[in-house]
Amino acid sequence: MEIQAVEQRAAAVVRNLADEVRAELARKRLSATDLAGALGLSQGTVGRRLNGETPFNTVELIITSAFLGLSYTELLNRATREVLAVAS
Repeated sequence: MEIQAVEQRAAAVVRNLADEVRAELARKRLSATDLAGALGLSQGTVGRRLNGETPFNTVELIITSAFLGLSYTELLNRATREVLAVAS
């Protein structure tokens, strides 16, 4: 597989993760400030994660999924489902 294609899929996963976290925050009526507190990060840092500008790291995703009441794998599955379906 071409590196450019892999980079494009990775960028899509980053965007999808951000979308999924924002959607779950809204469903649970939680704010970005609440998530920032759980992660021990500033609101600005979390804002960059939530808009897809900066990817969540693995530890942040594990904490975020627990904070949202989801398993880490469920959160990843939601974010990668469409990207992997297109790649098949």
